[in-house]
Amino acid sequence: KLDSELTSKEDFNVITVGGPCINSVSAAFLGKAAGSCGSASGIAENTAVIQLVSNGASKMALVAAGWESDDTRRAGLVLQNYGSFKSSFGTKSSVTVTGTGLTVSGLSVA
Repeated sequence: KLDSELTSKEDFNVITVGGPCINSVSAAFLGKAAGSCGSASGIAENTAVIQLVSNGASKMALVAAGWESDDTRRAGLVLQNYGSFKSSFGTKSSVTVTGTGLTVSGLSVA
């Protein structure tokens, strides 16, 4: 669903993709105002975040959000290739993805 189509996000476990600049659901989970772009997004330039947050009493949300679209794509590549990055996640609820290009070998997760 598009962010504009989700009316009761607390009723679901949610995976949301896209930064607070373009995704109001991501913005809410990251504690930012919808439309928060650039430094107002809380995401550093040339990075992405993958964050697990509580979504109400019994639901969770996974947010994959980047400074810009290629950064968000890099977060998606990390999730798609989770086995290659599993050790970087450990028990953390949030990680930062950096890198250049759109290949797994060029990505770093911390």
